[in-house]
Amino acid sequence: MRKSLIISVAFVALNSCWLKAQTREPYDFLLDLTELVNPDSLARTILDLEAFVSRHSLNPNRTEVAAYIQQRLEDYGCDTELDTFPYIDQNNGLTYEQYNVIGKIYGSTSHPPVLIGAHHDSCCRTDSSPGADDNASGVAAVIEAARIFHQTGFSPRRTVYFCTWAAEEQGLHGSKNYARKLSQLGIPLDLAINLDMIATNRSNPFKVKIEMTSELSEQALLLSRLNGELGLVQGESTGNSDHASFRQFGYPILYFHEFDFSPHYHTPRDLFVHLDMNYCARISQAALANLAGFANMLLSPTVVAAGNSGSGTGIYAEWQPVVGAIGYKAKLFNNGDTLLDTLIHNNLSLRFEGLSVDYARFTLAAVDSSMFEGIPFVKSIQLSQIPLSLNELTANPQYNEIELIWQKAPELDLKEIIVMLRGDNQTLFDTLARVNPYLTNFSVFPENSQTYYFKLQAVDSAGNYGPETATIGGALARFDRGLLVISDATGNPSGFTSDSVGQFFAALNSVTPTTVLRAGNTIPNIFKAFQMVLWHSTKASLSQKMEKNLSFLRDYVQSGGGLIISTDYPQKLFSNANLFSATYPVQNPVYSFMHVGQTSYISGSYLQQAQSNTAPLLRVDPDKVPTNQNGNIRDFCSLQPVPPLEICYTAFTSLAQNQMNSSSVGIVSFANPKLCVLGVPLFFFEHQDVANLVQYLIEQGFSTAISTLLETRKTLRVFPNPAGHLLNVIAEGNILKVNIKIYNLQGVKLISLEKKRLDVQNPETFILDISNLSAGAYIIHVNDKTALFLKN
Repeated sequence: MRKSLIISVAFVALNSCWLKAQTREPYDFLLDLTELVNPDSLARTILDLEAFVSRHSLNPNRTEVAAYIQQRLEDYGCDTELDTFPYIDQNNGLTYEQYNVIGKIYGSTSHPPVLIGAHHDSCCRTDSSPGADDNASGVAAVIEAARIFHQTGFSPRRTVYFCTWAAEEQGLHGSKNYARKLSQLGIPLDLAINLDMIATNRSNPFKVKIEMTSELSEQALLLSRLNGELGLVQGESTGNSDHASFRQFGYPILYFHEFDFSPHYHTPRDLFVHLDMNYCARISQAALANLAGFANMLLSPTVVAAGNSGSGTGIYAEWQPVVGAIGYKAKLFNNGDTLLDTLIHNNLSLRFEGLSVDYARFTLAAVDSSMFEGIPFVKSIQLSQIPLSLNELTANPQYNEIELIWQKAPELDLKEIIVMLRGDNQTLFDTLARVNPYLTNFSVFPENSQTYYFKLQAVDSAGNYGPETATIGGALARFDRGLLVISDATGNPSGFTSDSVGQFFAALNSVTPTTVLRAGNTIPNIFKAFQMVLWHSTKASLSQKMEKNLSFLRDYVQSGGGLIISTDYPQKLFSNANLFSATYPVQNPVYSFMHVGQTSYISGSYLQQAQSNTAPLLRVDPDKVPTNQNGNIRDFCSLQPVPPLEICYTAFTSLAQNQMNSSSVGIVSFANPKLCVLGVPLFFFEHQDVANLVQYLIEQGFSTAISTLLETRKTLRVFPNPAGHLLNVIAEGNILKVNIKIYNLQGVKLISLEKKRLDVQNPETFILDISNLSAGAYIIHVNDKTALFLKN
């Protein structure tokens, strides 16, 4: 790591805060906790772990190491679990089960939890790898924090996770696995603390390298210095320890690492005798102060607006109340200078004028009855007389409208927002509407399902125009435009000509009108305009793009669209990890969205045909694979489906290398959702075979009943629309019986009933109870008439 000092101005400010903190009650409970950190207690854990001789990830004793740590955490009152995951050794292809140790002390509120962690494995030799500093020292700090929580009976507002990670030395596998799991489960974290090598010291006074999420820096630095002088040295952002795993998934991090790097790093001499336990204790105090401090903080305020006031010299902020807050601490900074530091009572807004800077860093924290500040909201505000660009513009397509949604404008003097539109075949934007500047949505009602593109621009009361937003695309949810192919960003698979690719798409176009979208950084939300979407990649290059578009695709499938996923390793669509063989939890998108419970991979497997008892045969095109593979695809992924998907294709090869013959390479469901997942890219098969598959899927149910119902029947009158729990249907004409059917957008019949007419001479109103229908769009069919209605 590069050494770099914190800016001197920041040290002065922090020293000033520290002097005030000595006499302020809010920090007393933290000092009571951190003064209990005991060097001898830390030493006990380090010596116990050193006694394993080696804690290498491939050693058989990895289960004993995890069991030791789990028992220690249980002794200190933690609810524990072993979080297991597979690690595949690339040298021998064997899978080694790994064990993260997770301990929890539950908080008194449902606020997002905080976490402290350190890796417990060691490197690099399996026979002698004691790892006293790397990283028994970090594990000792984690266990010491649990001990002190238990000894004092400390009851935090937030749940606290005490964690140790496996297989860090092979690439942060343990922490990455757990951070991904939390993210996929939708579990937030307000802080993840990482300790890695905290016991080698040659500095006086003590120094430590520290890395943190910038939004938390003021509080994290202050808490780290509560127990006395500790030089906090901030360097460049690093990715070589477990904090990087949590940062990758968007969690705030705080990382401590010794200032003087151990000369015994990754050698058999990484032993307790070379450590400074007083130094280790001081860093453990800093980590504990942050852990307990953030665990006891109030929630960050939900800020409705924070931006410039429009004068060019002021800021404005407005927020919602925080439960438990008696006030709000508002601060403004510019290049280390404090421009404002005030406590706000009995108000949920702030306007501050007279600034002579171009930007200000604004922080807002709720304050509890002891004057302890909560987790802050942080935003850099650009001061300008010209309106700023609007943020987070998205297009949400419905059947008869495209709803534009954006973040509320954080300025006071706006006059209007201009909504601009252009069609698929246009190059210039037209002004569609001028709307209230503090709206956050606007609906567009196109006449057809072509792709439309939108952007916004704010205008202030003085007539100044702000910058335009980025352009976004959208299309009506009509499902009437055939097939949309989302293809590799380059358009051409590696090593193939444009003619070959063109023939592939031409074969698809012979079955249904085909639109090819070369996937760039942003994919417009136009899925619902198409009957079917083929997400196709020959080299898994669309992996992160599918994850970014998952909510749109999930909505598309659940609304009745047909989706084919075809890529070399489907699980890579949601992960950069080389997990060719893996089992997926229910919460994982591979399981919950793609309905794949397990993927399997054997290096050197060959596939000549994808065979099926019901679907068209898929034969590998010999011209698209190397000649030495005898018309086979080499290396592919098998899929184990979970309902509602079932096996549709199995692998076959006539070669001797048939380790995965008869394994599942394609799964399908004609129910809701309408989904087909293939463990191989369709491009490598005969063009006509691929066209036959698409035709088969269309005919077997990958289509929607909406267009047919609405276009071939007369319109029915229903009201109100949108409806609540009751829907009124007007029946007219010389009909004695009225047959009423209600369908969802997938064409699935939900309600069917028959009513007798009492008066055939006049229109008659029937009242239907639709309270059992969830919110959304539905089709109602009464005899020969059909209508679309919305349920609130």
